[in-house]
Amino acid sequence: GKIAQLGHLPGYLEAGVEIAALCDNNHPGLEEIASTYHVRHCYRDWREMLAEGGFQAVSICPPPFLHADMAVECAKQGYSV
Repeated sequence: GKIAQLGHLPGYLEAGVEIAALCDNNHPGLEEIASTYHVRHCYRDWREMLAEGGFQAVSICPPPFLHADMAVECAKQGYSV
């Protein structure tokens, strides 16, 4: 979404963070965004992304009403949120 594109992703890159994956179930330009930020993996299902792993932390950027379920599942699987 826009918050990730305008704030999170540029900030992470500026801080030297490698962005391992992006996930958005409803963004037609997800692959283009991934290319812009040098991200190798794109997902449409956040549960699939968590199951495949390959990263240490998760930045949760959907609308706020979706945060709780995602944060709880990430913590259960041992990811920093």
